[in-house]
Amino acid sequence: MAQIMRVKVRWSGFVGGPGYSIYHFKDFEGGAGATPTAAQATAAVSKLNTFHLALIGLVGRNVTMTVMNDVEVIEETTGEMVNILNATGGGSYLSNASAGQVMAGASGAVVNWRTGVVRKGRRIKGRTFLVPLKTTVYDEDGTLTSAAIGTINSAAAALINTTGEADLGVYGRPTRQRGDDGAMETIPDGLWAVATSFNVPDMAAVLRSRRD
Repeated sequence: MAQIMRVKVRWSGFVGGPGYSIYHFKDFEGGAGATPTAAQATAAVSKLNTFHLALIGLVGRNVTMTVMNDVEVIEETTGEMVNILNATGGGSYLSNASAGQVMAGASGAVVNWRTGVVRKGRRIKGRTFLVPLKTTVYDEDGTLTSAAIGTINSAAAALINTTGEADLGVYGRPTRQRGDDGAMETIPDGLWAVATSFNVPDMAAVLRSRRD
């Protein structure tokens, strides 16, 4: 059975924090039974370092983004954790926003990730909230500036580059449903799909959960 890597990025330094961005990686060319390695975990962490460092100029004052080195390995179909890989190189990135550049703690941008895989009649897709961002990334009408969108687009394009191992994807979690006995049960239909495209909507995204 296939295994995938779950990498977390911790956002801290603001009221309502910390929060976590969750990413799922796999070597999509490595075969269905491929088992993630420490080298692949380190490659995934490196990609997230590059992605989040590219966003540092947009992030709210005093906010730190930390790419965590403890990479969880989960079984794809069931979602059960089966291992923890110790990656190296995870970084912490502190916002360079100057004094007076304020932020709203639940507001920022969102990246919508798309795949080419259909499950249960729907395309597998996901999203990553980039919250909180400083208010200077917004236009007068409350949408994002073209400069901010350009920065996020460039960073996201690099993140979904599938050159080499450890590729970003979207994880369709296993279905939870009530069985004949009334108890909740997990259907082993979880599926990971490589991210093939993305878009950044020109709008302020509001985060309602600190684990999105």
